[in-house]
Amino acid sequence: MGLVSGFLSVYGVKIFIWLTYWSFFTLTARFIVTAVNAWRYIVFTRRSPDMPVLYKIQWLLQNMSNCSAVIVAGLYWIVLYSGQPDTFISINSHALNSVLVIVDVMVSRAPVRVQHLVYTFLFMLVFTIFTVVYWAAGGTNHKGQHYIYSTLDYTHKPWLAVAMIAGVLLIAVPLVQIIVYGFFRLRICIEGLSSSFAARTTQKSCNGENRCGPGHTVGGLDLRCSNAMHNKDREAGARRWLLLRRHTWRQG
Repeated sequence: MGLVSGFLSVYGVKIFIWLTYWSFFTLTARFIVTAVNAWRYIVFTRRSPDMPVLYKIQWLLQNMSNCSAVIVAGLYWIVLYSGQPDTFISINSHALNSVLVIVDVMVSRAPVRVQHLVYTFLFMLVFTIFTVVYWAAGGTNHKGQHYIYSTLDYTHKPWLAVAMIAGVLLIAVPLVQIIVYGFFRLRICIEGLSSSFAARTTQKSCNGENRCGPGHTVGGLDLRCSNAMHNKDREAGARRWLLLRRHTWRQG
């Protein structure tokens, strides 16, 4: 959708001057790399003790696109939106991008770290430098005006531009990273509650039947029981499993 939204735009190569498409092409690249990594894992079914290069690239793109997509959506709807009906391309670039980010955070296993806001900060800083260079070189927007955004008019409103840049880099980036991290922690809590419920349900089934077939598994742990297995052994095994899961959540 990112490629379609970009290259079907009526603005031609001018799309490359806007933060919207910097963010959306980064998001598109992130999902492409994620798909490649997923298929490689399925086909080769192997794990390396070290993180492969493509995984590192995926994580870098994830950190940049998570925050930048939400920031782009926020800036558009709060600062730039004129109130007129929007096209599908605009909605795709300024709304669905954030939806995709939140859904991916909630369903994937990729961790989110607050300190990784530095990658989005650098991403935004590079775009800011680009806007200054573009303005100094005499670049114009799609209407022929000597700025990319009206809020970044370095000629007539330099202090507004400085305030906007400072607000994005020092307030919006950390705030959005914390929000995305909150969704990540929510996913961990939901996963923990569902795993605990499944463990208790399986344990009750074992207590009632005195034996469990190989299909009674929880999170990869086979909770088989037989007539020789006592209730205390089963409870201790379930507790060890929960402790192991909690340790894994803290590390991940």
